[in-house]
Amino acid sequence: MAAETALLDLVTPTQGTLPGSWGNTVNNGITEYVDIAIAGTLTLTGDGAVTLQNTIGDATQTNITAGATLAGAGTATAQFAVVRISGTSVAKTVTGPSLSKTYIVDNAGSYTVTFKATGQAGVSVVAGEKAFVYYNGTDYIKISSTIPISTVPISSGGTGQTTATAAFDALAPTTTQGDTIYYNGTDNVRLAKGTAGQALVMNSGATAPEWGTAGITTGKSIAMAMIFGF
Repeated sequence: MAAETALLDLVTPTQGTLPGSWGNTVNNGITEYVDIAIAGTLTLTGDGAVTLQNTIGDATQTNITAGATLAGAGTATAQFAVVRISGTSVAKTVTGPSLSKTYIVDNAGSYTVTFKATGQAGVSVVAGEKAFVYYNGTDYIKISSTIPISTVPISSGGTGQTTATAAFDALAPTTTQGDTIYYNGTDNVRLAKGTAGQALVMNSGATAPEWGTAGITTGKSIAMAMIFGF
């Protein structure tokens, strides 16, 4: 006889059993499953919910159910290392086993994928995102992603902030009283100070506002509005 391990259901032959069939049982129930558990990719295409469930090999076959055998929805083998989703036309739900398990989830489709445990909310993996998720005893949670899952400090290329206003303040160049800041379409830029009698103008063909006296008449006031784009 043979039993299975608790997490990946790898076959564990009992000593002295499986005469004449132990080789196939080991290959189908252990070797092939170790292979997909370390380096296998399960590709799910089309729409419909998919449930990942452990399968068990035996002396006759591996019983591995891959995504290619599904018509968009159904049950597939859970022991794969990577789950890749593509070809979706609506949001898709993938339910993983409620066991200590990790997955790399690659959403190559155009819609959000929810990866969860049975009866739980799970995590969202948006289109184009690749995330590392694991079962924490209750549900699947995201522990890393190609999309930041927390604020990123300036030293790592982020702003360290969660709002546009705070991000602008954090990234604005160092200024002193009387400086003028404008957004050039890429970054916040500090203009040099003008001189007495000058106004900030946008000349024809210019790519940035400039200090100048064009159109200024002594004794006249100038109303000026600056619009910052974010």
